[in-house]
Amino acid sequence: MGAGIAQLAIEAGLDTVGHELETGRAEAARDRIAHFLTRKVEKGLLGAAARDAALGRLGLTTELAGLADCDVVIEAAGPCTLLDLVGIDVHVHAGEALYEKLREPRMAPPPRLVRMLAARKLGRKSGEGFYRY
Repeated sequence: MGAGIAQLAIEAGLDTVGHELETGRAEAARDRIAHFLTRKVEKGLLGAAARDAALGRLGLTTELAGLADCDVVIEAAGPCTLLDLVGIDVHVHAGEALYEKLREPRMAPPPRLVRMLAARKLGRKSGEGFYRY
């Protein structure tokens, strides 16, 4: 999920730093982002120069110190905060779609999130999710 958010941020022109606990995982996420941006180029949805510029806005780190100059920091830790930012409804919808296609129980949205969706506790967009805003 973090790689997708980082991709959206760099495509929007934001300097973004992906934070992972291990360098290898951070590099794998960057490679996934580069792959999806290249697919957009191949489909004519994005120019090659725009892809390169977006990737130039993506930094990686295993440390959080000294990141004050960044617009966005994507962390692999703090899932509740990330779910509130993205939206509980988005996560539940994605989980339902994955489960429907793959039929793997681990892909189904957790019951707690389904209950939060039913209660319209969507995160920041509704003023309450895991936290109150």
